[in-house]
Amino acid sequence: MHQDSIHQRNILSSEEVQSLRRQFPIVKNKVFMNHAAFSPPCRAVKEAYDRRLHEWENMDVHRWSSEAAEAKKLFSKLINCTADEIAFTPNTSTGISSIATALPYRRGSNVVVTDLEYPAVTYTWLALQRKGSLETRFVKNRGGRIDPSDVDLSNPQFIRKESE
Repeated sequence: MHQDSIHQRNILSSEEVQSLRRQFPIVKNKVFMNHAAFSPPCRAVKEAYDRRLHEWENMDVHRWSSEAAEAKKLFSKLINCTADEIAFTPNTSTGISSIATALPYRRGSNVVVTDLEYPAVTYTWLALQRKGSLETRFVKNRGGRIDPSDVDLSNPQFIRKESE
């Protein structure tokens, strides 16, 4: 498929855009530039959150616990792992930081991230680099996109240096 037709296929119709906008009441009065740390919820998320707050008020912890177990079970099927390998974290950055700082690294280890990565994620890897645990390597974007060929894991840039 030609590159231009791929990009054209990803463009939403005006009706689709309006339908999405209706899910975010804030856009009636404000232009919101999401930076991923704090963002206004869509209607469905707010409704789910309100339900959880109601359960919390009524101390319905058993229901929450059973739903959390069911969510882990369903998600584990989706990503082909076991439910006990799933953990809830408040956000992606905390989850990545928790895992990254708990892993043992061998001499010459590296992690590959993009220069488009959310800063809180990159800070974890850079902190581990400062401690001498690993090397952080960046893939540079081209026009705001990462080309898959730039993340070719057979490239020596991405292979652990055993001799170091």
